[in-house]
Amino acid sequence: MYRPIIVHCRAEYAYPGRPLRLIWEEREYHVEQVLRAWREPDAHCFLVATNEGIFELTYLLASDDWMLRQFTPTF
Repeated sequence: MYRPIIVHCRAEYAYPGRPLRLIWEEREYHVEQVLRAWREPDAHCFLVATNEGIFELTYLLASDDWMLRQFTPTF
C-alpha cells in the first residue's frame, strides 16, 4: 500500500536526488543513510535508514509525487 509522504532531497543534476529528510504523519525524520537506490519503469525508489527505522520511498515520475511503500521501525 502506498501512502503520500513529503520528501526533501538533494538534486545536483537530476531529480530526484538523494533523500535528506522526510515528513510522515506530522513527524520529521532525518535520513542517516541511503541503503539502496533503484529504478523501476515509472519510478525511482530508495531504501533509507533514519534513527526511527527503515523507510522504502518511491518517487512516481508521472505524477511527481513521493509515496511511502513500507516502514519498518527499529526497536
